[in-house]
Amino acid sequence: MKKLAIHVLILLCISLLMMPQYLFADDWEADPNTIYKIDFEQIKTLMIERNLTILSTNDSYYALASAGVDIGTAGINAEMANMLLIYQKDAEYIAYNTIQKQIEVQAQQLVIAEKGYILAKKQLELGMTTETEVAKAQNELNNTMMQLRNLQDTQKKTLKSFNMAIDQDCDAPLVLGTVPVVKEENISKIKVDEDYEKAKVLSYKIQVATDNYQVTDAERNFENGFYQTYQNILEKQKQLKLEQDKMTVAENKWLYTQYKANLGMISNIQLETEKLSYMSQTLSLVSAQNALFSAYNDYQWAKEGLVVSSSSSAS
Repeated sequence: MKKLAIHVLILLCISLLMMPQYLFADDWEADPNTIYKIDFEQIKTLMIERNLTILSTNDSYYALASAGVDIGTAGINAEMANMLLIYQKDAEYIAYNTIQKQIEVQAQQLVIAEKGYILAKKQLELGMTTETEVAKAQNELNNTMMQLRNLQDTQKKTLKSFNMAIDQDCDAPLVLGTVPVVKEENISKIKVDEDYEKAKVLSYKIQVATDNYQVTDAERNFENGFYQTYQNILEKQKQLKLEQDKMTVAENKWLYTQYKANLGMISNIQLETEKLSYMSQTLSLVSAQNALFSAYNDYQWAKEGLVVSSSSSAS
């Protein structure tokens, strides 16, 4: 009975974790203006139209400008701060999708941990192992379940953050769409030198520079950051190609594993372990795809004058 209870608990945990997050929303008051799904291309518009910080900032500077006050560099800095808020939501959106794939892999890891624990208990009954080994298997099971819950909690926090960012109840049922795919033609069509010359005029940091020294420094930093952003796309593209090649090998191996399983040549736990290996490579592929899109999106922001470093500072 105890073994059955553990198995049921594991299955329930996995099923709950794999279900859409909006099904777990707490009580909330429906609003006719509630957004229920966000696709990536909607983020910027929704933030500009609904984010209270951005709206407040824009209203304040618009009032000053209407009153004849020269807002100058303060207005440019305010606009840059607004764009950084949107950029951060872009990054959260991409990370959310990567975590979704991590949850799937972790759920498979949980299946294996459960089987390992059950096997250890059976071996103990037969005198083939020790209490220590059973305790290790149980710890592995508990740790895997905890890691799975942590990943889901991170997703829930992201959804709450998005809800608050667009001024709606933090527990409103919200779904984030998938990450767009960057095609090779999107990259091959990039004309980096032409893009740089246009983007330099839009650079926030160059616009707010107050003397020749600051202008020179800002221009140098922007140029370095802009071209590095482009190089990052090329690097992520190469990494994606490597993961695609590995995925081809993993798919063939998984097909062969299933063939052996159908013939009874491998145990169930061996099958599940090979499935985990296959899913792990799928995660690596998706992570590489998302990393490429993130780099490509950084370049789109750079073309608008905003180059963001890994430390989230802009140039």
